[in-house]
Parts: sequence; structure tokens; C-alpha cells
Amino acid sequence: MLVFAPSLALAAACGGGEATSAPAERPVPPAPSRSLPLPQAALETLGVLDSVPASGATVAPGAANISVAHLAPAGLAFSPSGDCRPSGVTLRRAVAGLSGTATQQLMEHHLRCELAPLAAHELAIEDGDGRYRAELRFATGADPGPASLVVQEARSLPRQAVNELFDTYVSGALAQQLEDLGADVTAAILAGIGDIAERAWGELANPNAAYDVVAQRVAYASRTPRGEPDAQLTGLIAMPDAGLGSFTRKSRVILLSHATGSTPSSLESTDSWFMLAAMLAGRGHLVIAPDNWGRGGQRSGPETYLIGNRVANNSVDLLRIVLASEDYSQFLPAEGPADLSIIGYSQGGHSALAVWLALHTAEVGASVRELYSGGAPHNLYQTVIGALEALAGRCDGNRWCRDVGRDAIRTYVIGRAVPAFLAYTNIGLAEEDVLVDGALTQDFLRGMLEADSRFDNAKALLQLNSFTNLVDLGAALPANAAHIHLYHSEFDRLVPERNTSELAELLEPAFRVTHHDDECSSTEYRLLADLLQNTVGAIHTLCGLEMLDETLQDLDRLPPAGA
Repeated sequence: MLVFAPSLALAAACGGGEATSAPAERPVPPAPSRSLPLPQAALETLGVLDSVPASGATVAPGAANISVAHLAPAGLAFSPSGDCRPSGVTLRRAVAGLSGTATQQLMEHHLRCELAPLAAHELAIEDGDGRYRAELRFATGADPGPASLVVQEARSLPRQAVNELFDTYVSGALAQQLEDLGADVTAAILAGIGDIAERAWGELANPNAAYDVVAQRVAYASRTPRGEPDAQLTGLIAMPDAGLGSFTRKSRVILLSHATGSTPSSLESTDSWFMLAAMLAGRGHLVIAPDNWGRGGQRSGPETYLIGNRVANNSVDLLRIVLASEDYSQFLPAEGPADLSIIGYSQGGHSALAVWLALHTAEVGASVRELYSGGAPHNLYQTVIGALEALAGRCDGNRWCRDVGRDAIRTYVIGRAVPAFLAYTNIGLAEEDVLVDGALTQDFLRGMLEADSRFDNAKALLQLNSFTNLVDLGAALPANAAHIHLYHSEFDRLVPERNTSELAELLEPAFRVTHHDDECSSTEYRLLADLLQNTVGAIHTLCGLEMLDETLQDLDRLPPAGA
């Protein structure tokens, strides 16, 4: 019937009258080819590994910087959407050591949003085919008004006092760090440091401040690690104490990212980052040095140790407030953004990279011109895994752990990194799963060194706070004119030098990078390294001083503002 019906209908339509017989049977031509829609793959919701603000947080309205991180199948591109019209950059990281066989990538979205007050907000991040989606929900409170900055204490330093800060630091804080070695050994080391200083540290050993200095401890409006408003964070602002008629403005504002154990806002001469801030201000620079959350005025929890985006958020907030304040306009260009140099060493070198990345999205009124980073755990994941391998006796010549001292593991991994990640991120483990009586549990050691799914979050978060695993960074970031200076000593037994050489290799194809791999590698360093085998942080500290001296020289070579 289906074969002939079309012919009968056609005869009737043409007025051919009633058919008296069936036409001859003919083959039926095939129906035109038609692509049927494939069944749409089920939308898979990806778990958010980390975010600021945290899910369910109540944040300040207005222009907001948001970060969202999640794992996803490799090779996919994601874009954000939401009522706040988010825009920004996405950083991709290669991941390793996780359970399962699927190839994954770690996506970190740095977004800028305009958030209405007293509202619920939702961000969605989807891949181009709509198969994968990550979601973040949070709320905003009432408009708090202009961002605040309160000067809590000010200290004046005449030029002579600024010039004496380095000697005070070496004879005080540094000597105290070495005192366990005995008086004779300490004296020999300090003499060796003096020899290095006279030979190579011309700026530190022979300072020549041009101005008296005013140093302020300030409290400012920023964010908790969850992203909620907080006005108790503190920082240091140091500036030349000079009248308009005698002051020549420098071409760089300085942002300092402090190292472990430092609190710049303490205004203490024994604090190495207060010392550096005062020396820079004495040369004519406006210097901004935030304290990390957990130090200074905000001590409600552990320090945000090596958690890059949290540290960067607080630094960006203080930088934005200072650069917008009339109180510091004398040190800033009358029009256009300020030119910024970021300086950090050790933990601070890690923070400096995080701030540099954050400033590609945040708007603060500054353009980064130089970034100085030395001695930092830029591959935080491998640095921690190497330390765990050392504890477990699994080094086998592995360069990441063969020189790591147990004192360093106890102080920095167990004492600082573990409490920070437990307090401020979701590693999927309770404290008792990780620490018992101040020591790492054997289950945690084994799980971190093997492909155990219970520890995937912990491994992924360490890799989220690493930089040497970034993929195609040059394509992800807008055109960038910053000159990146990297320093590390080959004799460093606290942070393996590979952290910096790997980062240099990653950045050099797309960015202007100077890898100062000849610094901190002289004969004196080799001799001191042999002498200080049981003091893991000494060479690390000395290389930091050498980097800071080189940084002072480099900044002095720059022409004054407007030249």
C-alpha cells in the first residue's frame, strides 16, 4: 500500500479520473538523508574545589574580585555567566598524583563582578558544549560606604636611623637565628656575612638614605579568608618625610610581600621587611606592605600561609585604598595609573606571584612594571610531597627531598602549611586525619604519596597554589610589560632551587624574565653551606639579603618620575 499510494494521489491531483488499474511497480527512491539530533549528554555539575567568596558567604557589594577553582576533563574551555556580568581570566593548571585514570585539568577563574547590595547571587561556569557546569552561590550585605583606612600608630626615623637598620638586623635578629650553633661558629658566620656584604651588598652594607622616613601601622577594610568583610587587617605604609620643595618623586610605588615570621606593621627594627620598607622609603619610594591574615591586627586564626589567592586579596585591597587616598597623593602621578614594583622572598615570593596574577583582573590604579621573587616554593605541591617523601624515607636521590631537613618539615609543613589549609580550604579531611600530637599521621603520609582518592582534594589544593604547573599562561593573560626577576641559591636546603628554575622555564617564552641563577652561588656561599649543614634556613636567609640588595640597586637605576 505504501508503494502505490503516492501514485494514486498524484493521478487524482492531475485530473486523470478514476484509476482502472494499478501502475507498474517501480523502486521507491530512498528518503532524503536527515540528521537526527543526538540525545544531549546529561549536564554534569562539577564540584567547586575552592572559591573566594566561599559558598554561602555574605560579602560586601560593589566591584568585587571573585575566584572559583574546579577540576574538569582536560582540553575544555569554560566561560562564566551570572547576574553580576562577570569578566576576567581563566588559568589552567596541569594536575598530577590524583586517583583515577581520566586526564584532568585544574581551572581557576579570576573574575570581576558588580554586585548589587542585599541580594542573592549565583555564578555559573560552563564549558562550550554545555556538558559541564560549576556553580557558586553567595549573598551581599548592605553597602558599607567608602573603604576605610585608619592609622593606628606612626613612627619617625631620621636618616641616620634608617642607615643603621641593616647592622641592627644582622647583629640582632640574624645573630639570634644562629645562636644555637655556639658562639664561635656564630661569630665565624657573621664575619663571613660581613665579607659578603662588603664585597657584594653595596646597598645594604653602605646605605645612604636621602630622606627621613615616616612609617605607619594602618588597619584597613578587606576580606576574611571566606571573602566576608573585615576591617581589622593591618599593614605598613612607609614614605619619605620630605616637603614638596625638596622631594623628587620616584617612578615606582613598592608593594612588599613579607616572608615567613615577619609582621611589617610591627614597626620593629628587627623585622627584616620593616627594615626593607624603611630603606626603600628613605630612597624616596612610597612602600605598601600588608600583613598576612593571621598576623598583625587580625589574629583570629592561623596565617594564610602559601594560600595565594587569600594573601593576594588582602594585598590588593590595601593597595587599592592607598592609591585612591589623598593622604598619599604626593607620591603618586597626577594622572593615570601608578607604576608598581612587587617584591617578595620565600613565602613572600610565592605571594608576589599570586598578587601579580590577581592584578590582571583587579582594578587598583597601578600597572606592574617589575616583579622580584626569590627563594619561593613556586611548585608548592612538589615541595610538600618532597618533604613527605623525606619523612617517609622514600627520597632515593629525588632532588625535591634529598636535602630537606626534618626541622624545616616540622616548622613549615606541619607548623604552618597544614594548619592554614585545614582552616581555610576544604581538603576533605578532619584535623585528626592529618595530625596527632603535632606529627603527621602515617595514614596521611601514605595517602599523599599514593593514589588514594581520600587525599585528592589535598593534592589538588596544593597544586592550585603552585605556579610551575600553569598551562599556556601567555595566552591566558592580556599583554604584559612586567619584567620578572627570579632568584634562588643552589645551596638552599629549605626550599629546593628547582622551584625557581622550573618557573623561569615556564615564563620565559611569553614574558620578560631575568633568571639570576648566578646569584647566591659564590665560593663564600659554598663554604657557608658546608659549615651550616645543620642550619637549614641560613643560606636561604642570606640569599634573600643578596636579592634585596640587588633589588635596591635595580630600582636606583630607574629614572625619577617624569624623566
